[in-house]
Amino acid sequence: MRRIALCALALMLAPLLAPRNALALDAAAEAGVAFLAGTVNPDGSWGGTPTSLTGRLHTTAEAVRSLRALGADDIAAFDDALGFLAAQEPSITELIGRRAEALGGLVDLGDELATLLATQNVDGGWGARAGFSSNVLDTALALRALHALGIPPGTIVQGETVASGVPDVLAVEVPPGSTQLRIVVTALSGSIDVRIRQGSVPPITDPFFHLTAAPVQIVLTPTSFPALVAGQNYIRIDTASSATYSLEVSVVAPAGNGSVTLAGARYLLGARNADGGWGLGGQDGDSRVFYSSEAALAVARSIAPGAAIAFLLTRRNADGGFGDDGTSTAFETALTLRALTAMGFDPTSLSPSPVAYLAASQLADGSWIEDPYSTALAIEVVGLGAPTPSPTATPTPTATATPTPTPTPTPTSTASPTPVVTPSP
Repeated sequence: MRRIALCALALMLAPLLAPRNALALDAAAEAGVAFLAGTVNPDGSWGGTPTSLTGRLHTTAEAVRSLRALGADDIAAFDDALGFLAAQEPSITELIGRRAEALGGLVDLGDELATLLATQNVDGGWGARAGFSSNVLDTALALRALHALGIPPGTIVQGETVASGVPDVLAVEVPPGSTQLRIVVTALSGSIDVRIRQGSVPPITDPFFHLTAAPVQIVLTPTSFPALVAGQNYIRIDTASSATYSLEVSVVAPAGNGSVTLAGARYLLGARNADGGWGLGGQDGDSRVFYSSEAALAVARSIAPGAAIAFLLTRRNADGGFGDDGTSTAFETALTLRALTAMGFDPTSLSPSPVAYLAASQLADGSWIEDPYSTALAIEVVGLGAPTPSPTATPTPTATATPTPTPTPTPTSTASPTPVVTPSP
């Protein structure tokens, strides 16, 4: 059994890393938090000073996100920062996304959700504003904001080969109140059987959809058979011999249609360079750590992570840190560690240690280069010296006898040009 993808409700405001171990991490974390508490501007923001790498909204949103992730939201500066962010009305997609990612679940962001939905381009991406061409950074931040606002990420599987007796299993989180789970098989060589069950991997005796050609779609609703049930759903794919397939999965949740986030992930996948990284404008041949980490965080739950992980590891330098052109920086190292962890890679296996690089570069005042942005990123990840979480495990399918093959069902006519299949018993 192989777990090839995980489509989950990516709550980007929750820590992408494990909660920090109090015994091993308090000193570095508290020093960084103390620096932030002591350097907040009178208006509640961070940044905008000679030592700041980013603007006030960007820096403040990152600081709020990290403080929430660490559970350090009890300092007075945090409330001041919330007031600053709540008062902002950014018009740039990236900043709309950063603000929504930081404030998700704390204030009403209905206007931001409406703006993001209205400004998505036909290619699935987002530009700096409505009418602007799509780019990687704005698309990544728009996607992460939509995830934080409750629209589930989609899953994209391309050219996956499954063998007899070794099923593929995908895990899909269906939020309560969702009305549809849609699986579209976009390419298929051979035939596959698809089983879906909530709560556990379906045994081979469950009813299945027998697919022999593409494109074809499977649609589950609360009244279909099998019925759509909220919670963790597992999609099991078997074949009698060998088959190669591509598919996409999306969920229609109360917050919105997952086809929106699926299209965004599709754009980012298409904009990725041959080396597995991303530049700002898409396939421009200039992959950078910053854009690649920001994009990887947006699609960590949507696409196979191997190529992005491989690229980021090529930007690891001799001192253990990460950065372009052989020069490590604290903010690029921290962003890379967040992205690697989100994609299921354990950075503690690396030597020399990127965590040690960050620890060694923390200043006596608790900051990294006296920059609130770098500090906010670093305090969340210096705890990687402690055990890190593993990706959500997918249970092993129940071993039972192979059922008697059933005939391919006749497609049901629908308004969609892609036929819908019904399950075989």
